[in-house]
Amino acid sequence: MSKASNPTKAPVPKPARSLKMSFMGSAVAPTTPASNMTEKLKDMSFKVDPEFHRRYKSAAALNGVQMKDILEESFELWMEKQNSK
Repeated sequence: MSKASNPTKAPVPKPARSLKMSFMGSAVAPTTPASNMTEKLKDMSFKVDPEFHRRYKSAAALNGVQMKDILEESFELWMEKQNSK
């Protein structure tokens, strides 16, 4: 059975690969999936309040960014603030 034989589902085109908005509103280039990266990534494991996790995950999804992107951008902003003291 081929995929085209299902008359109830319309074909959905893939979205164009373009710049996306970062969590803080500036345009950033799309990120390369981790499996294609040459450097190794490190796992970070810590516990957060379930309500915070829900809000954090929802904010990432609503803004079309990965949770990791928000963490990295937030850390950079925090470091800038620390260095300006």
